[in-house]
Amino acid sequence: MRLPHGSTTNTRVIILVITVALGAVAWIVYGSPSAAHKNSGHTRIVTVDETMPSKGHAAGGPNHAGPSTPHVTVTSVSVTRAPAAVPVAEGPINCTSFHWQQDAQTAYLADLSDPNALDGPAGPNNGNGLACDNLSSDPSRPKSSPVDPFTWSAPTVLSKASAMNPRQKYFGVAADGLPNDPSLFDSKDTELGQAPSTVEWFQNFGDAYPFSKVNTSWQRGALPVITWMSAPANFASVSDLSSYSLTSIANGSQDSYIKSWAANIAVQRMPVVIRFDHEANGNWYPWSVGWSKQGITGNTPDQYVAAWRHVWNIFQSFGANNYAIWAWVSTRIDTLGSYGTGMTQSQLVAASYPGDSYVDWIGMDGYQYNAAESTTYSQTFTATLNTLESISGKPIIVAEMGSAQQPGNIKPAWIVQTISSLAANPRIVAAVYFDNDVTGVHYIDGVAVHTDWRISSSPASQSALQSALAGSNFGVGIYPPYLSGN
Repeated sequence: MRLPHGSTTNTRVIILVITVALGAVAWIVYGSPSAAHKNSGHTRIVTVDETMPSKGHAAGGPNHAGPSTPHVTVTSVSVTRAPAAVPVAEGPINCTSFHWQQDAQTAYLADLSDPNALDGPAGPNNGNGLACDNLSSDPSRPKSSPVDPFTWSAPTVLSKASAMNPRQKYFGVAADGLPNDPSLFDSKDTELGQAPSTVEWFQNFGDAYPFSKVNTSWQRGALPVITWMSAPANFASVSDLSSYSLTSIANGSQDSYIKSWAANIAVQRMPVVIRFDHEANGNWYPWSVGWSKQGITGNTPDQYVAAWRHVWNIFQSFGANNYAIWAWVSTRIDTLGSYGTGMTQSQLVAASYPGDSYVDWIGMDGYQYNAAESTTYSQTFTATLNTLESISGKPIIVAEMGSAQQPGNIKPAWIVQTISSLAANPRIVAAVYFDNDVTGVHYIDGVAVHTDWRISSSPASQSALQSALAGSNFGVGIYPPYLSGN
């Protein structure tokens, strides 16, 4: 409806009506409970435009402009409003205490030691420097910048000669999952009270050369020790192992695979201990003198020596022996028999030695798990070490050792004796604690026993090892600064 020209009263009424209407709209938008609830989202903004009168025919005449009429424009805009701050409950905070990631970051910045694990559990995997990065970022604020993330530096690698003749003895661990499980590695650092200076793991024939594991070991300041076994994984379930026999290896049946390892070691150029076909003086491995099944019968010391030298010669042809430290390792001799050879264990071990030209370190594995025998260091190690020392003057590695958790808690005393005695023996260059919980591998009087070798099998055992290492002359690896809160 058009207003008659000059109708001032009606114009005022219309303006009043529009004003009231605008007030009502404003109350709906800003004052109602539902509007208050929506303030964190998109809000409709109502504006008033004073438009110029249009030109054209009006009631007052063909050439006269109409009155100035307010024009209501409703514009939809996006206004983001931050929600009310989430109150933090008293006591330790965690990521559920915050709505936005930036608020969690503020709390993290206030205490970079991160007692509340806002940046994740301690370890390099928390090293993105962002607290609670599973939370959404407030789009009205800048995104958080990472804070001093922890990254491992490039490894410092020794020459083979320096690695073989260290200024301090090596002490390390063999635990299933090492070295590439960073959380497990961190836990071993904590249990030992220091970073191990060597780490050992097992590889079967058929496994690719473990580039990453070797690199990770050196990154942690730990000399890598690979127990390399000439049998496939799960060999106990393989019906015919004849292609893996010592004779087959010496005759070249595994050459292409052996060459792949030699070539990769030469390419990586990082020293690595190769503990090839260990414990040959037992009867539990396909290369052992006492093994007689699955297509392999009657292993002899001569066959073992021939296979060892053949593998060594392949490495030599690829230049891999510039980095491979060959460790020839027997098992504890005083609990074993002759396995029908007519030789004593000392004779068997001596006959299986490949010779000084093919070996860098000699060694033994020694365990204490039978409560019926003496639990002293001498009982576990002396007979075997005496035999080794009579065979060669090479440095000695104790490549596996451990005491099982037993009634009476005798393990701490064994640990203290062993660490101090190995540290004092000038021939010992390295010792590795076997840190696993095993069932069904060892037998006493024909019965499988549970052997919990772990460092943490009891608080007393762990404390004994920490104290013994702290007072020894064993070297240490790289202890991550985040484990000490730095």
